Amino acid sequence: MKLLTFESDEGPHLGVLTADGIIDLTAASGSGDLSSMQALIDGGDDAMKLARELTESAGEKRPLEGTRLLAPLPVPMQIRDCSGFSQHFKNAFASRMKELIAAGQDAATVEREWGQRLESFMKLFETQPIFYKPNRFAVSGPDEDIVWPANSNAM
Repeated sequence: MKLLTFESDEGPHLGVLTADGIIDLTAASGSGDLSSMQALIDGGDDAMKLARELTESAGEKRPLEGTRLLAPLPVPMQIRDCSGFSQHFKNAFASRMKELIAAGQDAATVEREWGQRLESFMKLFETQPIFYKPNRFAVSGPDEDIVWPANSNAM
């Protein structure tokens, strides 16, 4: 079952993507049990059972083409991003070193100091998870434009 959230005339709706379109679970349920992805999550096994039953007995389907998809869970209760792979950190350190050298800092000094920082960081990374809490109100769907901040020089 491929769950999604989409924009309907009444606002965001919970749906199931099938080979021939979208089943509107929010409209089909007629209750708050499937009013959103969060409602489905909060409803647990009973809500999931209802979603499966409605999917199996679905009649009319909405075409995927022309439907605006939203983030599956538009406002999650919490997000933790672990960015948890070592190559990501190694690449980030290497990029920063290149920037410093391009800005005129001594290459040998940058490589020595940042090499030590990376080594220290990687030891920490191996002993505990590294994560941060992103803004849960800034989740975007596949059909949403992401606006480049006007005061930004790099992304």
